[in-house]
Formats: sequence, C-alpha cells, structure tokens
Amino acid sequence: MSIDKSLRRKNSLQRARNVLTRGERILVMQTEERWPANRSPYGLPKVRVVKVKKTKKAAKGPRTNPIAYVLNYLREVIGELRKVIWPNRKQMVTYTMVVLVFLAFMVTLIGLVDLGVAKVVMMVFG
Repeated sequence: MSIDKSLRRKNSLQRARNVLTRGERILVMQTEERWPANRSPYGLPKVRVVKVKKTKKAAKGPRTNPIAYVLNYLREVIGELRKVIWPNRKQMVTYTMVVLVFLAFMVTLIGLVDLGVAKVVMMVFG
C-alpha cells in the first residue's frame, strides 16, 4: 500500500500519520478553505498531521575540567571491573600452567630452528 502524495515528506523514512476523525478532518479542510459546504463526507482527501518535535539544546561541547575527565574515567573503569567474572584459584593455576607450557614449547622450537639455521649458514658460508 502506498502513501498518499499529499502526505509524503522530504525524508521518506518518516511518515505523517493521520489520527484525526472524519469530523476533525472536515474542520481542518474548512479552515484551509478546501472543503465546500455541500460536499459528501465520504471519500475525504487526506489531511496532513505533523507532530512538532522539540529541538534539544545543542551541547556546549565537552567539559574542559581535566579532573572531571579523570573522575568520569575512573567511574567507568570501576563499573566495567564490576562486570568482570574473575577466575577462581583452580582456574587461575590451570591457565598459568597452560601459558608456561606453551612458552616453554615456543622457546624450545625457536631455539632449535635458530640452531638449525645457524648450522646451515655455517655450512654454506663457513
């Protein structure tokens, strides 16, 4: 179903919604001198009803007080830390062991690769 041509707006995402009764629509058209007195009330043309939005005052910009910035930052940090689910002792020990084993594996792997590359370089250029 398409919107009537008289109700179209410049911004096509916003639409005016007609919530007037038939009598109210006739009164609006009579005040606009679009309604002859002898016309039938059926098949009324559309009447635009536009809600007026209150405009918000423009923000004056960010605060210039550096102490307010720091306090706001600390409040946000504390709020985020309250949302964190902290691991218990058993989980922490497990995670630490996983990291240490992975670290030992990587140190060994890189050390062996370095040793192998050094031997190859010595054989080629040595």
